[in-house]
Amino acid sequence: MGDRIQKEEMKYQRISYLGLLSSLLGVSLFIFPSCTASKQTPEEVRSPKKSQVVEQPHPKNRDLAVQHLIEGSLQELKGDYAKAVLEYQDALRYDQDAAIYYVLSRAYLNLGKSYLAVENGKEAVHVDPENLIYREHLAQIYISAGEIDSALQEYQEILKIDPNSIEAHCGLARLYQQRAKPLEAIAMYKKLLNRIGPEWEVLYQISRLYENLQRFAEAAEIYQEMLSIDPSNLELKKRLVETYLRAGKLDSALARLDELLDLDRTNPSIQVLVGDLYLQKNDSEKALENYNTALKQDSVGIETRLHIGEALLQQSQKDSTLVEHSRSLFEDILKRWSGDWRPYWYLGFVGLSTRNDSLSLANFKKVTELNPRSTEAWYYVGTLYFRMELHDSAARAFEQSLKINGGNVDALGALALTYDSMKRHEDSDRIYEQALKLDLHNHIILNNYSYSLAERGIQLERALQMAKEAVEKQPDNSAYLDTIGWIYFKLAKYKEAKGYIEKAVLLRGTSGENGAALHEHLGDVYYKLNKKEKAMEYWKRAQELNQENEQLKNKIECGILP
Repeated sequence: MGDRIQKEEMKYQRISYLGLLSSLLGVSLFIFPSCTASKQTPEEVRSPKKSQVVEQPHPKNRDLAVQHLIEGSLQELKGDYAKAVLEYQDALRYDQDAAIYYVLSRAYLNLGKSYLAVENGKEAVHVDPENLIYREHLAQIYISAGEIDSALQEYQEILKIDPNSIEAHCGLARLYQQRAKPLEAIAMYKKLLNRIGPEWEVLYQISRLYENLQRFAEAAEIYQEMLSIDPSNLELKKRLVETYLRAGKLDSALARLDELLDLDRTNPSIQVLVGDLYLQKNDSEKALENYNTALKQDSVGIETRLHIGEALLQQSQKDSTLVEHSRSLFEDILKRWSGDWRPYWYLGFVGLSTRNDSLSLANFKKVTELNPRSTEAWYYVGTLYFRMELHDSAARAFEQSLKINGGNVDALGALALTYDSMKRHEDSDRIYEQALKLDLHNHIILNNYSYSLAERGIQLERALQMAKEAVEKQPDNSAYLDTIGWIYFKLAKYKEAKGYIEKAVLLRGTSGENGAALHEHLGDVYYKLNKKEKAMEYWKRAQELNQENEQLKNKIECGILP
């Protein structure tokens, strides 16, 4: 009986330290992540069942600990956390209570000394392991120190103690979201909703996660639930329509659009949504009608205009007549907002879609002037220069792209290919190897690197293994089939070479310069198989496709391989 009384007195003593400091500071000492649920008091959040029992201090020592605690709290009120630390350290000399470790941890945190804050926060938890206030505080310190895994573990421990802890569910959900673990975050937010009921902010976070996962149908369900909380929210209704459209649920989008039109038929943002719907229904005429009605209103800003232009440009893959509509719109945007790089960006893609490389290059170069940190713009500039066979300019553009983002494997592959075209093989090999370190199984890199090695007749066995992997990933890619066939040719395995290159020719047909190269390669294979008439046939077909190949002309004139 006496032991039980002693334990209860100690429980009272620990809480009284916190109560004493709270009353002195005039503010709550407890730190929580932002959740909408009501906060719990110290009595509610701790359980005495498993808390460690430390030796009861002598009453005189306890009085001295209290004096130092009071002095420390007064120093905190003055903002002098260094002196507060000293006082709390003196308090610990007389009583190693969890509450003292806790306030000392907080003082260190205010001084920006995360390591010491963690050390004392952990000690508070060690002395009183079931006190949720201490554990929540420790989790917050871990977060501020960037130790997210430790914070996750602390919240998980809280849930073991109190499976209904709102704060732990909220904290875990936010941390999973921060660590790009969307499915875990969604699951935790849903558990939170089961405990607190429908809550706007939590539902909003779930909807964002679903949209980032491109799970638009599920995002739409969440927006529906949010509308049950705020049924008159016009912006939310429009967001729901947009999400239905992105989910391909056109009937659901149309039903909601009818409701919006009943509310306001002159609202330009609603007219844009109607245009989006008709565009998905492949009714370009009605889409343009609604878009143009919206665009006539001066209140329509650049974001909406860019949205319409992008939608028209994407749909132009199905209806080529829309390209000029999008181009006209982006040019109009430039007249109104000449300093914005985005219209130039989209005009660059207009040039790509219309095979107007000069237009595309001019606009992507303008993007690099207005937004020089755009690694993608530099990449497209380099690609266009490469297509124009301006390899020095292409290399400079790709190098600039990689200065901004050295881990861009596409840019690395493009730069290596450019160096290879410039016969800078030492540089191209170095860049290919760098790209493979970042993405060992990238089939484009594997194909291009192996073809480069084959052309030079070096490392042919390694080249063959890379080419095999590329073909496994894309078995109907004519370029990849030609590469592996050409490696077999270099290895004097002409029957194997014939099988792959013949398939490449059948898939590619007589399409441009690459088609010419395939036919020339197949002619070379037939020559090695001692079928010279067949070889001449394919060489002549190659010449029809590429009249400027001097080496090919020599083969035809002499009737032999050089």
